[in-house]
Amino acid sequence: MSPPTVAARYSDLPGSATPRILEGLLAALCVLLCAKFALADPLAAPLAGPFAYVTNQGSHDVAVIDLASGTRLATLPVGRAPAGVVAMQRQHRVFVTNPESHDVSVIERGTTPAGDKVVAQLSAGLAPLGIEADEGSGRVYVADMFADRLLVFDAATLERVGEVALGKAPSGIAVDTAHARIYVADRDDNAVAVIDAATLRRLGDIAVGIHPFGIAIDAARGQLYTANVYADSVSVVDLVLGKVVATIGVGKAPYCLLVHPTLPLLYVSNQHSDTVSVIDTKTLRVTATVATGAYPEGLAMHPDGSVFYAVNWMDDTLTEHDAWTGERKRTLPGGSSNRGFGRFVVW
Repeated sequence: MSPPTVAARYSDLPGSATPRILEGLLAALCVLLCAKFALADPLAAPLAGPFAYVTNQGSHDVAVIDLASGTRLATLPVGRAPAGVVAMQRQHRVFVTNPESHDVSVIERGTTPAGDKVVAQLSAGLAPLGIEADEGSGRVYVADMFADRLLVFDAATLERVGEVALGKAPSGIAVDTAHARIYVADRDDNAVAVIDAATLRRLGDIAVGIHPFGIAIDAARGQLYTANVYADSVSVVDLVLGKVVATIGVGKAPYCLLVHPTLPLLYVSNQHSDTVSVIDTKTLRVTATVATGAYPEGLAMHPDGSVFYAVNWMDDTLTEHDAWTGERKRTLPGGSSNRGFGRFVVW
């Protein structure tokens, strides 16, 4: 309702104070309407996200990409050859592994990506690569690939609070928060290490396929999946039995895995096939194989579960895919030799 209509409606009120009362009411209404339309202006409102924090190995930085528009909003210099990444929603921080500078960069998120800044470089052994975090405990887990160990950091204080000896060439990490377990793919041992998250004691190992790299937990089904690079397969581990119960053939050199948060679907990036395999986790069958860019590696889900993203290492792009079918919807510009090994999407 416009101000003139309001004035006309109440112009016949009796009494000498009426004009002053009406002026006050109209002024207040104008303030409210102006505030409403100012907030509705997309240029005045803060950016809502979600955002992708993509590690660019070739340029030693992280690109912050607005996934709604596909535009890069910020570029943050980090350590040498960044690869792994985990974005923590609750802590408002993003952690990035830099294998060549032997450290982890810590990005403090601002109210918008323009306010993001690197606040620390944490010494992280010989070659930190895989990374994961537990939002509840506030811990960050880093696989030191050349020193065969898992490093544990406090996400708030940034102090190193523990480490665990592992097998050969640890890479991907998955956290089972419901059962307080950490799983790490020991690539050159063809096994997964099982660690008690409370005590940081290694409980044992589970034999899987050849050269496991990426790893993912399916809490709804009590299963763990590993991407076996040299076997062109995915191992399905029953977490109660502690052993492989199925093996699924996929594309060439599967690298990373992504479990849909609500649908019975698993996604696998096949580096040497330039594809993603979509697997029905109820039947354990491949339902679709879809084209990506060159050498897809990292996979992450949009927070609403409608689409997922593949980071394509060799053509500096991200591809957006329909969650149900895997169909490619958009190609977004990334960065130099972008990898995105980990949870790189956050609101």
